[in-house]
Amino acid sequence: MLFVEGNEYLLEATQKRGIKRLKVFPLASLQRKYHPTYMFNNEFFWQNTGSKFTTRYASANWVKKSQYLAN
Repeated sequence: MLFVEGNEYLLEATQKRGIKRLKVFPLASLQRKYHPTYMFNNEFFWQNTGSKFTTRYASANWVKKSQYLAN
């Protein structure tokens, strides 16, 4: 997910090479057929504990399950 100015954009399964504008990222709230159970970044791993139909990826339904700690 990419969080910009109150909007959430879907990065998974999108072309990332040569990106110059945000419009190439689909707005998450419009992706009704995308049903994620987990999400992660380079530090944390979250699980969706709410509805599988969520389109709000910053909601309290995303529970942090683990943290990556580099040696």
